[in-house]
Amino acid sequence: MTISRVKGNRISACPLFLDPGRMPGWIDPLAWFSFLFFIFFLPFRGLLGSILSTPRSLLLFFMVLGLARSAAQGRWVRTRLDWPVWTYSLVMVASALLSVDTRYSISSLLHDLVPFLIIFHAGACLMVNASRMRQFIWTLLICSAVVLFMGFFPPTIQDGRLQGIFPVATRYGKYLDLLIPVTVSSCLNARGAGFAVPVFILAIGQVIALAWNATRGAIIGIFSSLLFISIFQRKILLALAFTLMVGGLFLAIWPATNYDLNRVEGLFRSPARLLASDPALRDRRGYFKTSIAFVRQRPVLGWGYGRRIARYASAVHDKRWYLKRGLNPLKWHAHNMILEILLEGGVLGLVAALWIAWTYVSVVHELLARQRISCNRPIVLGFIGAIVAISIHSMVSVPQWSNTLLATSYISVTVGYFSKKYSAGCGQPI
Repeated sequence: MTISRVKGNRISACPLFLDPGRMPGWIDPLAWFSFLFFIFFLPFRGLLGSILSTPRSLLLFFMVLGLARSAAQGRWVRTRLDWPVWTYSLVMVASALLSVDTRYSISSLLHDLVPFLIIFHAGACLMVNASRMRQFIWTLLICSAVVLFMGFFPPTIQDGRLQGIFPVATRYGKYLDLLIPVTVSSCLNARGAGFAVPVFILAIGQVIALAWNATRGAIIGIFSSLLFISIFQRKILLALAFTLMVGGLFLAIWPATNYDLNRVEGLFRSPARLLASDPALRDRRGYFKTSIAFVRQRPVLGWGYGRRIARYASAVHDKRWYLKRGLNPLKWHAHNMILEILLEGGVLGLVAALWIAWTYVSVVHELLARQRISCNRPIVLGFIGAIVAISIHSMVSVPQWSNTLLATSYISVTVGYFSKKYSAGCGQPI
């Protein structure tokens, strides 16, 4: 059923459920709090089930309702990333249809790509004012505090990794890649000791968790992102000072024979020896060689969309194929985001992904060049720094999909909320 609405001298047909006058006002706050709940529970996969479990599906559905209401009321936020993101999505749909395992890839479209698009547009369209931005940041901080506490309880370390009730969130440092820069930026943006002190303590705790994990890719990413924040923020030394302090403290108290200490010290004392003899890096060189061999076989659209497509590609070849080339099958993924994109979407997928990256960098460059963002500059830098950290870490690993969705929300906030709000003025301080 449709109704006619008059726009000036034109009459346009609109579906009844998209008529702004008939859509209830509670849809917007429902969609917004669904977005916050979805972001909050990303690290706790077991609590709400998989991405398309009933609770998560309901949250995504409510977000879609909010997006539909925004579109019907003319409040849809168009960003410069829309075309690159949708181009990438269409390439991955084509890859899924031509996949080595079509059933798995189409299932991955529903589990991964659909939530990715919803989160991307929800972050841009539903974040309409500074109050919601504060709620989003508080959601991140409270969630990270819960993750941090649960990571230390019970306090055990297994295979050089911090374990606890929810070990996945902190186990490989990718979640901390995304949270430490935001926590530090929130501390820099604080306008009172009552907020700054607990956030500062939280930031120190996050760095301690990262040090205990001894994930070198995450450590390099965090130092790089904090250096990025320091360069663009007037309080130049604060972000690096507490990181060096906590990192130095833990290096000092660890036993000389501790596995974690040796992993971190090797990164700084003898990088050449580390590159040649470190087991983890040696394994990665093997992953890279196998991934490149797979990409050469299907270069245009890859092997099919899906985070585990490498396992399906590996199953295509027999043992003789690997022995002849001196390769090994991929158990999980390529351990490099660029190679992973090539496996999933081929050269076309990589071109689309680079288009997204280039557009994001250009938006960030323009945003940082504006003097109008000075009132909330640390928050902007926190989101950007988090993307820098996880991007560097992704050169030797692949982030879990929950962390990819969290990074997507950061990107949509940067190119959506901040770019629009500060086009005419500073906007309201967060």
